[in-house]
Formats: sequence, C-alpha cells, structure tokens
Amino acid sequence: MNAVDVTAALARLTAEAPTEAREVTLSEGPAGAWALLYLPEGARWEAPGRPGGVTSALVLEGLATWATGGVRQTLTSGHLVVTASGEALTAHNDGRGPVSAVIGRSETPAASPLLEA
Repeated sequence: MNAVDVTAALARLTAEAPTEAREVTLSEGPAGAWALLYLPEGARWEAPGRPGGVTSALVLEGLATWATGGVRQTLTSGHLVVTASGEALTAHNDGRGPVSAVIGRSETPAASPLLEA
C-alpha cells in the first residue's frame, strides 16, 4: 500500500500562491501514476495523449472547463473525467478561485461499469 496525504501535498503546492498551473507527483508505479494538479484563476493545463494511455481527473475543488476528444464540459468538485485511449486532456480555469484535481495516468485502460454509462 502507498498512502499519500493529499491535503498536505495541496498545502505545499499552494504555499507560494502560484500564478500558473502546477502539478506534483503523488505516486508512480508500473500500472500508472497519480498527481495533484493546481490551477489558479485563468490558468491552462494539458496532458498530451499517449498511444494506449488513459488520463483521468477527479476535481476536488473549484470550477474549470475540461476537454477531451472534441468534447468540452464545465466540471466542479466531485466530477470525474476519463479520456478515451490515446486522447489528450485539457483544463482551463475560467471560474473564480483556484481549481485542484487528482490526475491519474495509466497505460492500460481499466474497465469499469461506472465509466461505460
């Protein structure tokens, strides 16, 4: 088991009041990686598509426009977005206040009945 205190990582990430997107790795392994993303107001972020790769984002706080595969949607706390295999994922904080999200990257798409609906 690899347990990470996301609250402490977010506090370290935001301590200097960043003015651009920042990402810090929480955990890496053979199956994929997890990172914490912080987007101040007006900031943009992109995870390039990778052949066979899937990127996901769980929004913890804030409101941002997320896009993948030609689809754009405004998401807020509690929303999860998962790309199709090989697709890029972008986010733009066009809301008020910062956005934080947990980013997941894997090389093999995980099957989930929750994501197929």
